[in-house]
Amino acid sequence: SQPPSYSEPGYSTLLTGAWPEINDGPTINLDYEEIPNFTQDNLFTAAKRAGLRTGISGYYWFEKLVPQQDVDLSFYTPGEDAAADREVVDAALPWLDDVTPGIFLVHIDQVDYAGHHEGGAASDNWLAAANRSDTLIGEILAKLDLSQDTLVVLSDHGQIDAGGHGGQDPITLVEPFVMAGKAVIPCQYPDIQMVDVAPTLAALIGANLPASTQGSVKTTMLS
Repeated sequence: SQPPSYSEPGYSTLLTGAWPEINDGPTINLDYEEIPNFTQDNLFTAAKRAGLRTGISGYYWFEKLVPQQDVDLSFYTPGEDAAADREVVDAALPWLDDVTPGIFLVHIDQVDYAGHHEGGAASDNWLAAANRSDTLIGEILAKLDLSQDTLVVLSDHGQIDAGGHGGQDPITLVEPFVMAGKAVIPCQYPDIQMVDVAPTLAALIGANLPASTQGSVKTTMLS
């Protein structure tokens, strides 16, 4: 990714495929009341145009960022800890029982919470939060059939060991990207750019690329 390594700029880049200088998303983390809707085309508007179901379960910033006319199913919470993540996943799991094609964002936040409030990225609490998050991802995976579904796991930023992010520390600008399931060619690939996520997922679901994307479809990953 690129600075600033805040969540709202990261979400904006991930969902529009454009870097902060043109995606019109917030350049810092704004308070809930101040967060604007995306003005740029994004992955959810593209999915709706393609006739897909859409859903978001997660932190309530997404309620403001993503135009809600493009979200069919939603659950939002102001909570960021393990208890909030439990509610987020519980809300989303029933959506996955419906085999109608769709795209769903399930936002698990407790690793970030541990970094900010429970000792930082080098703490045991961070590792415990990561393990709990892994268990939640396992629950989501158990609902999927990877012969016809695709699971993508990624992050919006990293954190320094002491906890925190927002600047250009290299550790805050490298995130995981894991994709498995239908149409994915298993391999260890070179690093991609954050702007490549939206166009690649748009191609995967059969939607148009978000109009302002600066990234590319990672065709080498897809069959």
